[in-house]
Amino acid sequence: MVIRVDHPAALVDVPLHITVTGLEPQEHVIVQAETTDATGKDFRSTASFAAGDDGGIDLARDAPSSGSYSRVDPMGLFWSMAPVDGAPSYVDLLQQDGQPVTLTVSDQGQTLTRRTVIRRPVSPGLTSRQLRPKHAGFYGAYYAAPDVSSPGPAVLLFGGSEGGIALTHATAPLLASYGYPTLALAYFNEPGLPHTLSRIPLESFVRALRWLSRQPGVDPRRLVAWGVSRGSEAALLLGAHFPALVHGVVALDPINVAVCAIPCSAGPAWTLGGKPLPYLPFFGPGAVGHPAAVIPVERIRGSVFMACGGHDDIAPSCPMGRAIERRLEAHHHQYRDVLADYPKAGHGIGLLVPYDPDQVSGLEGATPDANARARETAWPKLLGFLARV
Repeated sequence: MVIRVDHPAALVDVPLHITVTGLEPQEHVIVQAETTDATGKDFRSTASFAAGDDGGIDLARDAPSSGSYSRVDPMGLFWSMAPVDGAPSYVDLLQQDGQPVTLTVSDQGQTLTRRTVIRRPVSPGLTSRQLRPKHAGFYGAYYAAPDVSSPGPAVLLFGGSEGGIALTHATAPLLASYGYPTLALAYFNEPGLPHTLSRIPLESFVRALRWLSRQPGVDPRRLVAWGVSRGSEAALLLGAHFPALVHGVVALDPINVAVCAIPCSAGPAWTLGGKPLPYLPFFGPGAVGHPAAVIPVERIRGSVFMACGGHDDIAPSCPMGRAIERRLEAHHHQYRDVLADYPKAGHGIGLLVPYDPDQVSGLEGATPDANARARETAWPKLLGFLARV
């Protein structure tokens, strides 16, 4: 009996073709995937299959009869992994030197065969360095592309209401592996930074953008600001207020208005030139009585890419994304803008790297696999967007 895997040491966004051969026709077995994250937490997924008449199982052909996922999905065992202890948490399953995942086939508790594959978040030749406020003026992690001989687009990447860089650990090196130098930036909740999302100067992002523009392999005329959820506000605001510096915006779980600080009693979330930007005390596409809080996205001199989920339980990101789209159209925005709308996905579409599990409460979609399928289709659209910047 053999587990066959094409590309057994591929980048994390590459779907694997996994088959099991050498079984008896209609033999029932359990296929299990196991790994351990950087903190020592164990993760597992399982799926039960009946072998076909050829004595084989093909994860791209066969749906499990029961288990962690339900439909035909060649990567179902990967995105459906969950903590063995059952406690949801931020998932850190992509260690920089490669994440081993062990696949096991068993029958009635007896192991028949197993194989380990390596999921890699970085390609060979990629380099990184940590940057801190004392020396760089900002807190971040920079990932340089393997080949810097031909300057191209670069990305300033930041998350949402978590403030730090924990949720960018997979996306940033993966983007650099595709040739897009990426600076993952924290803007609060890290040493040397504000403790909360309150009165964050947009100039702190500008400092990082200017640093990024001077790096080898970076074309300073092709800089992209990429933000998720509350970070999408910052990305859109940067594009609107610094159009000569930002040449494309990625707004995942987009927000079309500036919203208050966290907590809201702390006042504005963002400042510019030392002055608070107008804001709303709530999420919503409308800004009745507060028109100045609407982000003037028509000023952005570059394309805007948005992705949202119709079952977003944290913010009405799709209505707000459509409000951005309408405003761009009303002002005859001359760039190729994209709104990728996934009705069954949730707020977790913002994490975007495909084939990674959701284990953060509130990020789930309408069905367990909704975010997984949305990310799988949105990711190549985003790579295409970056290539056009």
